[in-house]
Amino acid sequence: RKQVERDVLESRNKFQTLFENSPDVITVTDLETRVIDMNRTAPGYTKEKVVGTRYLDYLQDENRELLENTVNQVMATGLPQQYELEVSNPDGSSSIWFSRVSPMRVDNEIIQLVINSTDVTASRVNEIALKESESKYKSLVETASDAIYMIDSDGKIVDVNQSACD
Repeated sequence: RKQVERDVLESRNKFQTLFENSPDVITVTDLETRVIDMNRTAPGYTKEKVVGTRYLDYLQDENRELLENTVNQVMATGLPQQYELEVSNPDGSSSIWFSRVSPMRVDNEIIQLVINSTDVTASRVNEIALKESESKYKSLVETASDAIYMIDSDGKIVDVNQSACD
């Protein structure tokens, strides 16, 4: 019996450590998305303010619909679902979040939802900057009047612009 109690305590401690130290915002909600617990909040919010409120209340209308549809899919299939959306922060800035919604079960019945959210704003901004840079480079190479050759480390020509072909 004491071993079972130790095992339960160890399991609880492992979960609590993972929950508290995750870089993601982990939110546990009821089936109506009312926040039961969370490890941290998005910038500009406090845990005390958010716990007890509906997760949906912090989203714009189009994002509410996306989350409602995602929750409905989780409830219908019993499988985790994911979505990405841009949200307005209390300070007026915006951020982009990638979230995974998973069912929490007891006796095979879904009783709560777990929403793991990662702020991917910096990644998305970098992706946009990279695409813009690639587009400028491509335009510059394609419109250059000089011949431009791309050669790999073995000395093979792997690409040329139109001027090189003329």
